[in-house]
Amino acid sequence: MHTDLLGVLAATGGVINRAKLPQLRGAISWALKQGDIERVLPAIYARTGEAGDLTIKMRAVMESDPDAVILGQAAAALHGLFGADECQVIEVASRRLHSRGWLRATHRQIPAELITSDQGIRVSSAALTVVDLIPALGSAVVDDALRRRIRLDDMTAALAAIPGRPGNQQRARLLAKSASQPWSAAERVGHQALQAAGIHGWKANLPITASIIADIAFDPLKLIIEIDGYTYHGDERAFSRDRRRDEELAVRGWQVVRFTAKDVFDDPARFAALVKQICKARARQLGVQWA
Repeated sequence: MHTDLLGVLAATGGVINRAKLPQLRGAISWALKQGDIERVLPAIYARTGEAGDLTIKMRAVMESDPDAVILGQAAAALHGLFGADECQVIEVASRRLHSRGWLRATHRQIPAELITSDQGIRVSSAALTVVDLIPALGSAVVDDALRRRIRLDDMTAALAAIPGRPGNQQRARLLAKSASQPWSAAERVGHQALQAAGIHGWKANLPITASIIADIAFDPLKLIIEIDGYTYHGDERAFSRDRRRDEELAVRGWQVVRFTAKDVFDDPARFAALVKQICKARARQLGVQWA
């Protein structure tokens, strides 16, 4: 391949825009004929075999329309909320581009404050990306976002900035139900069960140390309720990690009680009733008041 084309590929992160390189049109045509490059979008090329790469496609979009904004699952992949291999279609807000097999173009206007840049790729903010995906992915995308420290207030503000969008009522209801900031579906059910039972005085995902975050903590009682899903807690390494974690908490004066996610899902009311009994017993043990 022509050395100048190699330099362009290195400088642009893997794409060639023929419209910007009139002096290299001959070299581009020759590289295309030789099979060294292939088309990603009209007049936009990448190395052969790389045109299907998600990042290459997004860079091609930006070369075609520098004002475009990557949305949806592709944006989620850039924010680390979604696996790149799970993203089959790139959604983009653009006035210039047209939809094709892997590209879905929309004329949406994205508020400037909700646009960020990732190595030259304009993308919807993490908060807006999560809000956009709620109708398709439900509570799971919000739980994952909270686990990754994307603020609920930012998601609520992003929703307020896009009035009139289809699905906004569903988005608003789910964000309202996430006020307790659950990090998993089981935690969400557990929080709702505690609230329904009138159990107060707990905090969700409370940092105890720099490396330990409690699922549900009753701070005055030095009591932690953990809800263990099999995916994260179901192997030998996780079992050992949890025990070491509980030992450290015990040294610090915390009592840890573990429930399985299945127990919470199967009978939320029983979970809440047991937590209430445990709190009362812990209060008697410590000689403190607990309502």
